[in-house]
Amino acid sequence: LHSCNPQDPGTMAAPSEDEVQQFIEDNGLNDRAERILREVTPAIQRTVLDQGSLTSCRDPNAGCIGRIRKAQSAPVPVAAAPDQDELDEFIRENSLNERAADALLGAPPSVQRQVLDQGSLHTCR
Repeated sequence: LHSCNPQDPGTMAAPSEDEVQQFIEDNGLNDRAERILREVTPAIQRTVLDQGSLTSCRDPNAGCIGRIRKAQSAPVPVAAAPDQDELDEFIRENSLNERAADALLGAPPSVQRQVLDQGSLHTCR
């Protein structure tokens, strides 16, 4: 019997949209599991994806949701501070103005990591 539990928290790099979509298709996730996976933070998505395939789970949808819940309730690991390239990419991809970019660059590394781990700002007002 294969376990559907996390083995490794993985890296904290946000998965691409294509990577998330491929995981959904490969595991035959239903609309509910897909929606829940898409709505969680990129760090949680990365944790779920890094655990690998759900196809050996009796119910891949329940396995996915279980992984998400477990990741959400786990203590937050201390992630490495983002490097300058990662910060610059986030600023560029999210079209931050000078004031917002300065605020991000002047924040403590742990705050910078939290901001970047939340993902794209394109859906924000």
